[in-house]
Amino acid sequence: MYMALKIATNKAKRMRIISLFIVISILLAFSGFYIYSTFMQKRKDNNTNSTNKNQELNLKPATEDQKNTGNQIKSNKSNDTPPPPVDIPNSDKKSVQMSITAINQADSLLQIRTLINAVDSNGLCKITISNNSNVIIEETAEIQSQASISTCKGFDIPMSKLSKGSWNIKIDYASDNYTSSVTKEYTIE
Repeated sequence: MYMALKIATNKAKRMRIISLFIVISILLAFSGFYIYSTFMQKRKDNNTNSTNKNQELNLKPATEDQKNTGNQIKSNKSNDTPPPPVDIPNSDKKSVQMSITAINQADSLLQIRTLINAVDSNGLCKITISNNSNVIIEETAEIQSQASISTCKGFDIPMSKLSKGSWNIKIDYASDNYTSSVTKEYTIE
C-alpha cells in the first residue's frame, strides 16, 4: 500500500509539472503574439503618420482657384513646344533654339549644361567665358543626341581658372545642318 501511495504521489507530481509546463507554454505563446501584434500596429501607425503628417485627403470638389491654376499649367505645357528650326538666308544651315539649363558650382568645378532643340549627332559646342578683366576661357564639347533634343556633352570648368565676380558665358553650337548661340551672365561667389 505504501508503494501504491508513492506511485500515486509521483504520478500526481508528474501531472502537476506537465500541467504547469502547458500553462506556461500557453502564456508564453499569448505573450509573444501580443508583443508581436503591438509592435506591428505601432510600426503601421508610424508609417501612416510619417507619410500623412501634414497631408489630409481632400475629397471636396476643386475650387475655382484650383481649376484656374490647373488650366494655366495645362496651357503653359502646350506652349512649351520649341519653335521649329528657322532657315538662315544664304546658308544651308538652320537656326535652332538653344538654352543653358544649368550652371552649378560643384566642388572645384563650374558645371554648365545646355539643351539644343534639334536632334543632331555631329557638331561642336564652343564655350567662351569672359569677365570685365578680359579673362577668356574657351573650351569645346561634342554633341550628344537624345530622342527629341540634343545637348552639348557638358562643360566642367575648373574653379581655379575663375575668380569671384560676374562672368559672361557664351555657348556657340554648329553642325552641318544647324547653328545656334546662347549667352548668360553668372556670378561666382
